[in-house]
Amino acid sequence: MTKTTSLIIAFIALSLLPGTQKAWAETSYVADSFEITLRTGPNNTSKIIKMLKSDEPLEVLGEEGGWLSVRTQDGDQGWAFKRFISQDLPKSIQLQKLTERNEQLSALSGGASDQLDALDKENSSLKETLANIQEEHQQLKEKYTTLESDAANVLVLKNKYSDTEEMLTKANTELETFSKENEELRASSNLKWFLSGAGVISVAWITGYLMGLSRRRQKSSRLV
Repeated sequence: MTKTTSLIIAFIALSLLPGTQKAWAETSYVADSFEITLRTGPNNTSKIIKMLKSDEPLEVLGEEGGWLSVRTQDGDQGWAFKRFISQDLPKSIQLQKLTERNEQLSALSGGASDQLDALDKENSSLKETLANIQEEHQQLKEKYTTLESDAANVLVLKNKYSDTEEMLTKANTELETFSKENEELRASSNLKWFLSGAGVISVAWITGYLMGLSRRRQKSSRLV
């Protein structure tokens, strides 16, 4: 914003301030670029009390003909020619007020700029914090996915272990049954072999006994 633009804005703002026009109406000023006389009476022949400088504020007390009864800020009272007195705020005072207003606006603008910078920094900090939180969230999400996958694998392994344990138990049962049957079969085979062997021995003994008996009978027959 240029200085000229700031002055214009300040002038507009100043003109809108309440009570400004009333203050100007109550106070009059010596016109610009003039130095006039303050006289003891409302005519050019009256004694000069003092010279009034341009832009000097005056309190208007009354009017007679083309003269105004006025009082200065120093307390001097007299008459001044009305044509050289104006109720309009002098340009120099307007410029001074506009300059002061411009400085105020500049200060406000500077403060707003500082606040804007602070807000920008805070916004950047918040963005950085948000990015960090999003990154942490992503990491936690990945860890959760891994744990979820591991948990599923653990469940599968557990089911496989249960199935394997069941198969092992069944195999042990079948092995015990097979072993028992095998023992029974062995026992049965041994008995058969034993009985077979005993039968062979019995037949041989009986055969031998009968043959011996036959021989004795033959000997007895011969003796007779």
